[in-house]
Amino acid sequence: MRKLFGLLFLGLSLSISANAQDSQEKELRQLADQLRNDKTGSEVIQGLRPSKADIEAIFTSPEDVKLVEEYVDKMFSSITQGAVKPGMHRTETIVLSLNSTYLKAGAPHDLPGGYNWIKDSYNDLVMIYGLKFVEPGKTSGYSLNSFYYVNDHWVCIPKVYRAFPREN
Repeated sequence: MRKLFGLLFLGLSLSISANAQDSQEKELRQLADQLRNDKTGSEVIQGLRPSKADIEAIFTSPEDVKLVEEYVDKMFSSITQGAVKPGMHRTETIVLSLNSTYLKAGAPHDLPGGYNWIKDSYNDLVMIYGLKFVEPGKTSGYSLNSFYYVNDHWVCIPKVYRAFPREN
């Protein structure tokens, strides 16, 4: 009986988790539409700047948090008008997602390879999202990655792996 209850609880937990992920993907698609329609091409992305608490929710060590904080300051101060404009002809959006625990385990994924460099810097169970803005029927196009839903809101750290020194 205890085993059966445990299996039912696990199934319910997975179902709730899948529903939460579906809801987050829907929100991210809405965010993609906002990015596509952003007149300046940078206003929406500026609103997704993470705070220190957000970065701490994503990355493990104080050293990693400091690296990312410095990168965020540099990245967000240099985003210029039109820098994140996917183009109006790219009318379809592909959402990519990966759980950091699977990333650490070496699971295959469609996100850039730079995430493999920093996989051990992530906290467990962090969902990493990417967007691809593509022309209808195509799978390659303008990509924007490193979206996270933390502390009850979305943040973006474009190409976050560039914050870390690359090890050979």
